[in-house]
Amino acid sequence: MSKMKKILFAITLLVSFTLQAAEIPKQFKIQFQQKYKSKISNNVKSSDGFLVYAFPKKIRIEVSKPDQIVFVSNGKKSWYYRAPFIEGEPGEVVVNQGGDNLNLLANFFDILQSGFADNDHFRTVKNGTKIELLFSAKFSQQMKMKSAELEFSDNSFNLMKLKKMKLNYLEAESGNFEIQSIQSATTDLKTFDFIIPPNTKVSE
Repeated sequence: MSKMKKILFAITLLVSFTLQAAEIPKQFKIQFQQKYKSKISNNVKSSDGFLVYAFPKKIRIEVSKPDQIVFVSNGKKSWYYRAPFIEGEPGEVVVNQGGDNLNLLANFFDILQSGFADNDHFRTVKNGTKIELLFSAKFSQQMKMKSAELEFSDNSFNLMKLKKMKLNYLEAESGNFEIQSIQSATTDLKTFDFIIPPNTKVSE
């Protein structure tokens, strides 16, 4: 599974951790840091990014380091942009008219509008300030994950108090995320549009 797909899967979970009665904002922004172990040096490294989301089916994800990556969808069209490693070289963007990953991500956000009580996609296990989501067999195959372990600052399990998240993938090492901030946000149509930079290779 690619790093960007892992980030996308991870971000879909970040809004799922409120009590069933709690409301998830229709628009919000999440700052996150992902920690992972380098396969080359075996050292722990990190990548920083943010997500902006608006219901329904609108999303923008930007990762600033170590690689600059942007994923944008307005619900009908998506862009996956990777900036050049060396200044002056061309960047790359993949344009998708819809897309399976886009639809899966959007549908999951829609489902989470009613909270995270047990459902056809997952069941929850609570323990103190931690909670675990156990995915159904079908949903696990769709998301390429078997479970997610979450830690909050208290046992209210409120979205705004999410601190850490560990994602247990089916065929890859677990992903560890630290949530730096979550807040309501105001967006417009420009937020979910992407202007392709000059000197960029385009594929569809």
